[in-house]
Amino acid sequence: MKYFQKLIDNELKDMSAEERDMYRRTSLITFQMLAEELEDRKKEFEQRIFDSVRVKEKETTIYTALIPEKNYYLYEDFMYPIVKKSVLTADRLEPLADKERIFKTVFIKKSYSGLKELEGRIFEANIVGNKRYYDINVKLVPDERFIKKMHELYDVFDINGIKWRTLNTAYAMKMYKVVQAEENSDMESDISKFADFEVYVDFEELEGSIYEEHMLVWNIEERDIIGTHLVRPTEDRIHYEHTIKLNNEKGVYIYPREHIFLSYKEQGTLYVITDNKEGSIWKTWIIKENINKKRFENAEFPLLNNEKNYNFLNSLRAESEVKMRSEAEIKRIITSYKALENKILYKDYYMTDKRLENTLECYDMNSFLTDEFRLKGRGENLYIYFEINKRDYLTEDFLSFIISDIQLKFHEYNCIGVEYGRTV
Repeated sequence: MKYFQKLIDNELKDMSAEERDMYRRTSLITFQMLAEELEDRKKEFEQRIFDSVRVKEKETTIYTALIPEKNYYLYEDFMYPIVKKSVLTADRLEPLADKERIFKTVFIKKSYSGLKELEGRIFEANIVGNKRYYDINVKLVPDERFIKKMHELYDVFDINGIKWRTLNTAYAMKMYKVVQAEENSDMESDISKFADFEVYVDFEELEGSIYEEHMLVWNIEERDIIGTHLVRPTEDRIHYEHTIKLNNEKGVYIYPREHIFLSYKEQGTLYVITDNKEGSIWKTWIIKENINKKRFENAEFPLLNNEKNYNFLNSLRAESEVKMRSEAEIKRIITSYKALENKILYKDYYMTDKRLENTLECYDMNSFLTDEFRLKGRGENLYIYFEINKRDYLTEDFLSFIISDIQLKFHEYNCIGVEYGRTV
C-alpha cells in the first residue's frame, strides 16, 4: 500500500491545481475504498488461516476456584465441587482402628514452602458430641482426594483422545485434612452413640490462614447419561457400539471403564466401542465452556486456570508434533499462559550436569503421570531464571505450574526454577 501511495504522490506533482482537485474528487475516493477493501480481505484471510489451526485444547480449559459454601448458588450453573462434601465427611463416625478419622477439610492460605513447615505439627482440639466434651490432638495432612480427582481427569482425557495439558492445582495443594492424631479412649467408647459432633481446633498462629466452610470447585460436571447399543460383529469377536445422544451439549467426554476400545463424536452423538453389551447408563464428565468470570472479580480467591493466549504462533506450535528445543520455545511456553501475565517473567536459562543450590521451592503438578522412559532418560539440569514482580502465597504454585509444563515438554531434562539475581 505504501508503494501505491508513493506512486500517486509523484504523479500529483506534475498536475495543475485544477487537475489535482478533479483527481482527488474521483480517483482518490475510489482508491481509498479499494485500499480498505484489500485490507479487510487480508485480515479475513489471516483469520481464516488462524481458525484453520485453532487447537482443540482451547476447548478444554480447566478452571478451579475456592468459594464459600454459602455462596455456591452464585456459581452452581457452571462450577461443580471437585469432591462432594458427603465424600469428604463420610468417615467421621467410623471406629479409629479401621481407618483414618477425618474431622473436616480446610483450606490453608499459605505458600508452598510455608505449608511444608506444618508437617508433623500437632494441634489441640475439642470434640462436642451428645453434650459431652472430649480433649483430643489433631494434625493437618494434605488431602490427596483432590489430586486423585485430577488424576481421574487425565484418564478421561486419555480415553477420549484429548491432549493433556498441565492443570493449575494450586488450590488443591492447599486443601488439608484435619485428622485425629491419637486415640481418646473415652470418646471411642461413646462415638457409636453420636448422631454427629462438632470439632473445635486451636490452630494457634495459623488461625487467620485457615478457611473452613469453603469448597473447591471446577468447571466439570459429572453426569450419568442413558445410551443405546448396536451389535458390530468383526472377524474375531463381537463389538458393541453404544450411542449417547448429546442434545447439543458440548464438552461431553466418556468416563473410562473396562473394555472400552474407542470413543469418538460425530454429528451431536458420542459413540463408544466396547466388547461389553451392558452399560445402558454411562458416566460422563462435561467440561463447561461458558464461564462467567465477572462473578469472580471481587472474590477473595482468584479464578485459576490453564488458559493460554491463542495467538497464531501458539496455535501452530500446539498442533505441531515436532519437538522444538530452543530458548524461544521456553519463552513461548511461559508467555502463552494468561495467569502469569505481569507476575512472572522469563529472563534466562542455564544447562549443566551439576546441581545448583538456592533454587526456587517448586513441586510437580504432573506427579501422577507415570512415564518410565521419560524418567529414565533425563540427563542434564535445565535451570530457568525468572524475575518475580509480585510475590504472594500463590507465587510458588504459579512457578510450579510453569516448570511442570516445561518439564512435560522438555522431558529429557530436569527442569528447575531459579529466581533471577539470586546467588546459586
